[in-house]
Amino acid sequence: MPSPHAKDAAQGLTAVDMNNLDESNIARTYLHNAQYEMNEGDTVVYINMPSWTLVEPIDCVGDTWRSLHVKMHSDKIRSLKSSKFNSKLKELPPTPPLDKNGLLREELVGMKYVMDLTPSIEGEEVVYEMAEMSLTPGIIAWWRSQDTFEVDAAAVNGHDDVCHCGKKPPHFEVADDKFNIWSRPPDHRNIPDYCPIRHRICILRLLYLIEGKHVLLDSAPRVWTMIAISKIFGCPGLMVKPVAQWLLMWRNSTFLEVLPEEGLQIGMTFKFIDVTRFVFEILVYEKALKDAGDSGRSAAPNTTIFGRKGRDPGDDLDNMVQHAAQALVQRNSSVMTVLGSDSVFEDLDIPEWKRLAEVRRRLAAETDSHECAAAVVVLDHLKQRILHFWRKNIWEEALGCLTGPECGKVDDFRFRYVAPNSREPLNTIYDRMNPVQKGMCLFFHNRINTIARTGPWQPEPLTPESPATKSLTFAQRYVGVLAVALKRSFEKVIAARPQLFADFDRDSKTGVATTNPFRLIRFDTEVFEVLRECVEIPRNDFFDVPKKRTPSRFLTNHFLAFLVPDEVKFLPVWAGGQDDGTGRVFNDELPPAEDGPDTGFRGGAAVVSPSLASMSVVEGLRGLDLESVLASETTSMNVHKDGSIIYNPGRVIVDDESIHSETFTETGDDYEAARRET
Repeated sequence: MPSPHAKDAAQGLTAVDMNNLDESNIARTYLHNAQYEMNEGDTVVYINMPSWTLVEPIDCVGDTWRSLHVKMHSDKIRSLKSSKFNSKLKELPPTPPLDKNGLLREELVGMKYVMDLTPSIEGEEVVYEMAEMSLTPGIIAWWRSQDTFEVDAAAVNGHDDVCHCGKKPPHFEVADDKFNIWSRPPDHRNIPDYCPIRHRICILRLLYLIEGKHVLLDSAPRVWTMIAISKIFGCPGLMVKPVAQWLLMWRNSTFLEVLPEEGLQIGMTFKFIDVTRFVFEILVYEKALKDAGDSGRSAAPNTTIFGRKGRDPGDDLDNMVQHAAQALVQRNSSVMTVLGSDSVFEDLDIPEWKRLAEVRRRLAAETDSHECAAAVVVLDHLKQRILHFWRKNIWEEALGCLTGPECGKVDDFRFRYVAPNSREPLNTIYDRMNPVQKGMCLFFHNRINTIARTGPWQPEPLTPESPATKSLTFAQRYVGVLAVALKRSFEKVIAARPQLFADFDRDSKTGVATTNPFRLIRFDTEVFEVLRECVEIPRNDFFDVPKKRTPSRFLTNHFLAFLVPDEVKFLPVWAGGQDDGTGRVFNDELPPAEDGPDTGFRGGAAVVSPSLASMSVVEGLRGLDLESVLASETTSMNVHKDGSIIYNPGRVIVDDESIHSETFTETGDDYEAARRET
């Protein structure tokens, strides 16, 4: 029964809380009455609450969390193939004695097994479990995304299991505070990173999942804790669909952009292919941007160059990101060095430039010809003009200061997740960047693409007598006139020494040699075709998977986040990389792993990076589209195949339905259907 404190609690809730009050109350009652909800099976399971806590162990409406016991089916427990559960499952003697947990002997009649899932209070295992379940600051603060990013309240607005909001007066926030996830929270949102009550109640939720029952996952702390619990008990497959559906809720995919370290851990845990790739790209670019910076000036150790607070995702994942970032810096440095050099057209292997070099070689060889010497002077002047124009009007323009339209809403979005003491306008940050760093930003590539689409050179052949000469563009005045002058000088050379270029660039149809030593329009076309290739962003091609719709980025579209195979290779094989677990891809042999038979065990100092060997995620979550086709091969999924974790208990998503998200860039029936599902 709901507590009489419910009325008092409602007075301290926001309007959104009130909208979800009935559902939350039902979910809490569902858990408080666990022994009545789960009263069938041949196994008795105990979960005892701690004898003391720092705060009163009550929920939002004042109901106390008490020790509990439930009944379960041993066949469902065994079907998980979890060594953790199997080690806890004990047989009862034919005539069981009075149970230490208070159960009378007759109440154990018909029970075959007993399982005590009360967490230990001492030992190395406690430290490990607490570390796994510890909430990060971003996870704790994610409830603010309801305001900052318009995330569905049903995904993020839930309160912690231990909550005193019903005993506190309403909290009124300053208007500006709600638009930043790091502003001071109300007291009931200031939850601890680890809570023993939360630990135990989430174990109970896991038991509900095993029995195919519904649980409410309405906050990031709850989802994060449930992920950790499922890993500890060696059955992460139970959380595959719930986590996918949680990420699919309206605008909640922004979680991956604001908290990519957490997103990478989630993607690696469940082998969500596109989630892993998506957040990996973000982390690699953030790391590369920082590493490519001038050594004399760098951001704070735990802050990215754009001001986002970062965190350590663990040694293994951090090592993966560092290697990829180093490869990215090397690649981008090579490209930017070429584009900024005086030999740019030789390095880009531009055919028309090579043709011009051959013309000069032949002219320079004729040392006794006044016409050839004059043509060489004009040709060298033309080359200098082209290079100067490239440096000043293309290269430096592409690297120039940002304009207001280019910044757009980037700062507006950034400041919603950047701490106030780390806020700095984007154009100020960009001005400090060196060319290698700017080459990793979308602004540089957009400018190059704009130039490459139009081209700065002359659109038509010009002559000094042409009326169009009076309205030439700067590029035409600067380069085009010299190109025409070179053509005139070349014609004089041909007249004086017709055999010098008799075999030069003959027309395939007429067999006549050309009289134009430098075709500016063709040069323009060749340069910008190559340039487009340099800055092209062909997403997903290198993963050797069918192309999907381009993922939508709400918050991180100011840098490219595009990687090539040499950078992606540090990902696991299942995510499109080359890391097969041996460590060879890092060029350093790693010692054999000491992990136990499944995710419920660990060994040595190895970072737990669970592998869902019993589950095949065929497609994973398709980028920000999060298009998911989740395989049902795993026995863990079979355990609860009759019910999935959704936010409307009256609607079940069956296993063969695809999951889509609100971030589709195309519309259609599948999009609307996906919205109805989630």
